[in-house]
Amino acid sequence: NDKGEVEQKKYKSINFLLGAGRITLNDNNTTSNPLERDLNVLTLNVGGAYSFVFNKFNVFFSLGYDIPTTAEGRRWIFDKKLWIGFGLGYSVFKN
Repeated sequence: NDKGEVEQKKYKSINFLLGAGRITLNDNNTTSNPLERDLNVLTLNVGGAYSFVFNKFNVFFSLGYDIPTTAEGRRWIFDKKLWIGFGLGYSVFKN
């Protein structure tokens, strides 16, 4: 600012997450009968996130679900189980 003081930037945000992914199903990560071969399955990824920014640093927390899109994918041991994410960041570009 005009007085030579450093301005502090602080803000928070709440975000919705939506994406697509791929999982490989095998005998180690599925329930019930063994698979004849490994299968790649498309997933829908949904969740929410909260972030806090202080100057060039940020902290990020997220929650979500990975939902397989096929009947075979429903055998995945993590089908519709909540995941939790955490991140730290630092901006290297001028803001």
